[in-house]
Amino acid sequence: MATGGESFRSGRSRRERSDDVELGYDVTFVQEVDKKYSCAVCLLVIRNAMQTPCGHRFCQNCIERVAGRLSSSCRCPVDNTTFNYLEEIFPDIATRREILSLEVYCNQHENGCSWTGELRNYEDHGRSCNYVEVECEYGCEVRTIRRMNLEEHLNNCPSRPVRCVHCNCLTTSVDIMKHELLMCNKFPVACSLCGKTGINREDIPSHLHQNTGDCPRRIISCPYQRNGCTFKDRHENMGEHEKENVHKHLHGLAETVKYLEDKVCTLTKRINTFEMFMQAGNQPSRMSYYDGRLFWKVDLIPNVEEYISKPFPVSDAVTNCKLRVILDLHGVIGTCPEYASLYIIREENRSDDEISPPFNVMCEVSLIPNDETSVKNIFMLCEQVPVCRSETVSERMNCRRGLSRFMPSNDLLSTKYLFGEHLCLSVCVYLV
Repeated sequence: MATGGESFRSGRSRRERSDDVELGYDVTFVQEVDKKYSCAVCLLVIRNAMQTPCGHRFCQNCIERVAGRLSSSCRCPVDNTTFNYLEEIFPDIATRREILSLEVYCNQHENGCSWTGELRNYEDHGRSCNYVEVECEYGCEVRTIRRMNLEEHLNNCPSRPVRCVHCNCLTTSVDIMKHELLMCNKFPVACSLCGKTGINREDIPSHLHQNTGDCPRRIISCPYQRNGCTFKDRHENMGEHEKENVHKHLHGLAETVKYLEDKVCTLTKRINTFEMFMQAGNQPSRMSYYDGRLFWKVDLIPNVEEYISKPFPVSDAVTNCKLRVILDLHGVIGTCPEYASLYIIREENRSDDEISPPFNVMCEVSLIPNDETSVKNIFMLCEQVPVCRSETVSERMNCRRGLSRFMPSNDLLSTKYLFGEHLCLSVCVYLV
């Protein structure tokens, strides 16, 4: 046995060993090892002893490296005896047992481990030795810790996983405070306006919501905002504002009611207009007359520019005065943009003596779009409308009253107003 802390290492340093092949045992022995157990190739205690015909022993890997892979002929590294590697070398079982029975120290002997035991138990001890350095399973900056300190380290490792007690989210110990203060939606916080505590961070927007929140100090708009009141203040002050402005709010409500009534009236007229267009579209004439209004579905024909409606009365009350509407798709050319024109002419009628002189009319023209946008309304005053007593073009030109620049031709013929291959117009004429 070695005394006074003396120990015996075999052969040469581990740094001289091959990194590719496991050579002899590089461990510290309790007693000095007999030289017969040393490998003449790696100079370490023989691992998996093999014996040559000439009686010398080597590590199995060492003699294999000497023999090589290309030939069965091999020379003994000790006495240069030639032998057949494949047939004459054999495992030395007895020597292997003797070597595995040698007593060794733990490789952590210098760090305080007092274990000694047979070489055959060396690796088993190393897997449980408390002095061996192991890696932290959480990958922290410490990297390696002695096994005896591992449990304590894992319990306090800054990279250990922890769950947030508020939202059950998994994070690390070092980040848990950051998570709670900045990211956790369930973390209880205080309202910065009213000071109420214990509100989950995710519920703060609901607490401060202008319309449905319960924070008494949130800023809200007056309930009569839609009626023109622009006042804003804290919720707790809004009751006083409403009491002091009852008259103002009632006036705003009255204005809103009036606006809505007008809107309903306008929409009702628009619905009636669309219904009349639908009726007109189902008639062969593509035109109908209802309550003093002409509904005209203009079927567009290729290369035809001018379209003339059938005669219609000025109103239900004056049925003996007939008018026509003329639509010229390109009435004004040579300009940018080109314009469509819209006119009315008065038809000759034998029974119109009561209003035979030229008269003035106001035309309300509505162009119906094919989507949900507003109807395009245009008013045109037609002064001194004469009777057209001829079918000639020149006579009609002289009798026309209306707008030479009704609207740009490209706009009129765009997809906004085209229903397939036709346009829809509504014309209402009033005597003025």
